[in-house]
Amino acid sequence: MNEIRARACTRCREYVTILPDSPVNQNLIKTFEGKHRGHTIITVDLDEVKGGYENFEKATSEESAEEASESSD
Repeated sequence: MNEIRARACTRCREYVTILPDSPVNQNLIKTFEGKHRGHTIITVDLDEVKGGYENFEKATSEESAEEASESSD
């Protein structure tokens, strides 16, 4: 069975899904790992972190939207 995996930071309680065939996702994982450098990052099944951890992809897109609205003011 094909389980979806995720990289998760146990300190910040954030995760990013792993999509091996997506170059955009690979860049997002690098960004995630850079932000959480020095923290404990684990690779787990997505089901293990959904609900208890925040999705890094959503948090990153929300921050970008806030920065864009602030710069347009």
